[in-house]
Amino acid sequence: MNEFLFFETFVYEQYKVSQGNGELIIDVGCNIGDSTLYFANKGYMVLAFEPIKHTFEICKLNVKANPDLKDKIKIVNKGITYKNGEIKIYLPKDKFNEYSGLSSTYREGKNYELSEVVSIESMLKEYEVSPYILKMDCEGCEVDIILNCDLTMFKEIYFEYHPFKKGMEVEPLIEKLKNDGFKLERIEGDKMGGLLR
Repeated sequence: MNEFLFFETFVYEQYKVSQGNGELIIDVGCNIGDSTLYFANKGYMVLAFEPIKHTFEICKLNVKANPDLKDKIKIVNKGITYKNGEIKIYLPKDKFNEYSGLSSTYREGKNYELSEVVSIESMLKEYEVSPYILKMDCEGCEVDIILNCDLTMFKEIYFEYHPFKKGMEVEPLIEKLKNDGFKLERIEGDKMGGLLR
């Protein structure tokens, strides 16, 4: 799965960002660091968040293995949502090859990890940053962030959407972003999941 992530990010270039010049990308759900390294390689500064501890440690190793990019990256072992607190993130039964892409607060089960989360607003105040792009691949947290946060300070938003349960369809997210002045492009997927810009 890790090899697939790097193919999807670096070869297929699912995010397709233009060349950056030091602008800041907030990477919510950076997983093992594939998107984080991609953005830094494209010339952006990256503030990346990964709440699953083991995955966060793998991300740190991947960043360390790229010393020419490490000064452009800060990774934080927290999740981002619409309010501060602590949440249960349910993990796959087999930990799926040490990959957090199947972990979600919207799943159920006995295997979970408690993770600290902070709101977009609190995060921007704490790190005193001027954001440019918001990328979210957080297995369901995109719903709460889009519906409950003001995201108009971002020039662009990339987000994967995941209908884990009834009531999490993508249409209300699209409508909210359009009302906030964004134009939307579906990069891949359908009603059952995909990536929007």
